[in-house]
Amino acid sequence: MVGNSFIAEALTLYYDKEVIVPSRGQNLEILNRAYQNATSALQKHLLYHQALGTENESLTALSETLGIKYPSHIDFVDIAHLFGSNAQGVVITYINGRPFKKLYRKYNIENENSFDDYASIKEVLTRHYKRKLIEGKHLPDLLIVDGGKGQLGVALSVKDELNLDFNIISLVKDDKHTTKALINEEGDEISVNKNLLTFLAAIQNEGHRYAITSHRAKRGKGTYTSALDGIKGLGKKRKMLLLNTYKSIDVLKSVPLTELSQLIPREVAEALLTKLNRVDDTEGGV
Repeated sequence: MVGNSFIAEALTLYYDKEVIVPSRGQNLEILNRAYQNATSALQKHLLYHQALGTENESLTALSETLGIKYPSHIDFVDIAHLFGSNAQGVVITYINGRPFKKLYRKYNIENENSFDDYASIKEVLTRHYKRKLIEGKHLPDLLIVDGGKGQLGVALSVKDELNLDFNIISLVKDDKHTTKALINEEGDEISVNKNLLTFLAAIQNEGHRYAITSHRAKRGKGTYTSALDGIKGLGKKRKMLLLNTYKSIDVLKSVPLTELSQLIPREVAEALLTKLNRVDDTEGGV
């Protein structure tokens, strides 16, 4: 039970304000939601600190190579885009050498920055760490940037602007697009042993994986919603209803008119199915 009348009475006496314990209605709903959010935040906090429990050999080697404190918390930033459209940035987190997906975050890039990798990185890092600072959340010991000295310079500028207190490095690739070394904040390229290189490449690959899958999901959703445009009577609310009910265009195409008419007016459903099947026929060359 979320509420407790004894506690409410004690708080009423202490603050000289009435404290209620709702048993039904909107207030109970708000209280339950606050309880769930607090429980979730506590679980994340405990998991975060449990993950810090034991040392990792690769992190020890990284610490010694860079001359920094043991980097228990590592963030990695990456940008995914398709010719500049639908650009999306991600920040993934490793705690004690392992991915900590509860702290993964993705950001839609503003249109004016979509074609500019440097501006995209700056936007993502600024938004990410501004929010961390405002909310008083944990900051990393080390930020890894995917790219060369240019991307590193952008990350360092964000660090200076926000007065952030953590180390930053970038990863360098060879002609075969394989990670070969790292660059420290002074711009020095540092070669590392094979084991550490493998560890850093694993973080890089996980960042790429998350960026690409997030970007594909975003592009798919954009394709879906754009296919619903231009149909009279199909507004924003009805589009969202269809989006939440049918997870792809292919699924929506196969829905019987009788079923679709239970969600939206029949004439709108007919127009929608006609448009989707006409597009399908056109693409098939019929």
